Amino acid sequence: MLVMHSENPLTKGKNISMKHPGLAVTAACLLLAIQGSFAQQREFGRGHDFGLGVIVGEPTGIVNGAIHINDTQSAQARADLLTAYNNLKNLPPGTTISAGADLGALYPGPAGIPPGTYTSGSTMLVSTPLILNAGGNANAVWVFQIGSSLTTGADVTLTGGAQQKNVYWVPTLDATIGVGTTFHGTIVSGRDVTAVTGAIINGRILAGATTAGTIALQGAVVNVPAP
Repeated sequence: MLVMHSENPLTKGKNISMKHPGLAVTAACLLLAIQGSFAQQREFGRGHDFGLGVIVGEPTGIVNGAIHINDTQSAQARADLLTAYNNLKNLPPGTTISAGADLGALYPGPAGIPPGTYTSGSTMLVSTPLILNAGGNANAVWVFQIGSSLTTGADVTLTGGAQQKNVYWVPTLDATIGVGTTFHGTIVSGRDVTAVTGAIINGRILAGATTAGTIALQGAVVNVPAP
């Protein structure tokens, strides 16, 4: 297991809340997976660590943190990942999003999508640019409960005081962040996450909550959220 974490993780065992949904040790992770695949990656984190069970390829970009492989830190992060995943999945369903719907088209700019929980029993797409609009509330939280997979082909951006640390994308299966796109939020996936060439992820990638998950970074940049 691979874990990338900061020096000041959230206190373990906190009750679930919309602000900190039981992330515990994983709150300080940048990358977490059973296996990591690295191809022409550019930069990881800033003062954060990452860990996994198997590394396919080597992190040839800039790794600004410690690597944990099959150690106590990574084992605890794996357990906390499952807790966080279950907490997020077990939140009451929110606004229903139909299977395969494009969030950017459903909530076009400049108003964008307001804070809340959004629930799909199947796939969720961002094919049109999506703006997460906090309306001036810096504590606004978004949770996207996704029944299968998340796929983005357009930017996900923030406005109105929204913070990337308060955005959670929770696919039961996989997430794919598209070529050259910008993305905000923490991905808590049941299985795999792929960030395609040129993608910039402002958040965390926590993969493999329910099965052996992999993270594939293809020339992507991952920037951890501010605490």
